[in-house]
Amino acid sequence: MANFFEKLERQGGGGGPQFLSDHPNPGNRQAAIEKEVSNWPPKNYAGNSQAFVRAKDDASTVKTYTGEQIAEGSKQGLWAQQNRQSGVIPPDLPKTSSDGAGGSLANVSFPQIKPSRNMTQLQHSAFSISYPENWQVSRDRQSTVTIAPQSGVGEGAIAYGVVIGGAQDSNAGSLDEATADLVQTLQRSNPGLRLAGDTQNIDVNGLSGRSVVLTGASPIQQGGEALRERNWLVTVPRRQGGLLYLVFIAPDRDVPELRPTYERMLDSLQVQ
Repeated sequence: MANFFEKLERQGGGGGPQFLSDHPNPGNRQAAIEKEVSNWPPKNYAGNSQAFVRAKDDASTVKTYTGEQIAEGSKQGLWAQQNRQSGVIPPDLPKTSSDGAGGSLANVSFPQIKPSRNMTQLQHSAFSISYPENWQVSRDRQSTVTIAPQSGVGEGAIAYGVVIGGAQDSNAGSLDEATADLVQTLQRSNPGLRLAGDTQNIDVNGLSGRSVVLTGASPIQQGGEALRERNWLVTVPRRQGGLLYLVFIAPDRDVPELRPTYERMLDSLQVQ
């Protein structure tokens, strides 16, 4: 860093380049840094290497985008799709319409997806849960489970239902940290998601879980506009480590009618 500022002083005529204009030079940066690190353990640093040259060559081949192109790609869900394909975003995370990858469900209304009062049970190797008998269960290759009405699921998007999956976070020291990391990962996967309040404690059949609400754009269209969507995320710890998460999804307008069903499902959850 000291060498970096020395170069800036030489190339910038003493004042530094324009991109540092919001951090004016308080004096001799180079001397200040050298004094700061004088008591640190000595290290031998390489000024250059073949690995750096290769990395620089690789970076020069990466396509660059304007700010307008980046914004448009985010609206279309292009970056979320590329991140999933490249493995940056774990493939077992739920996709809502906020990532722009799903189709529109313009004419779906609550009577078409209304959950039955009669419940049936799903037995999974990691959990068991009850769900409306007129809804359907599907699984993907990463063992993520979706329970949803047939009319509430479009191509690549879920407007109604619950997505259940597992997550491991070796960097998290608590359920709070793991939940926060999961929220951030969901937001990277679905750029339109926004937090709608703080994370709350919740009791799930004797397990101390966490509850947080995120909002986004629903695949349900009304008057050519996407409805506001509410995603209720609940996390609970697993005995062998990691956590089990559930994302209950619905347009805002239908949350009051669906909330009792979602709460019944959560109350029936048993984690293995």
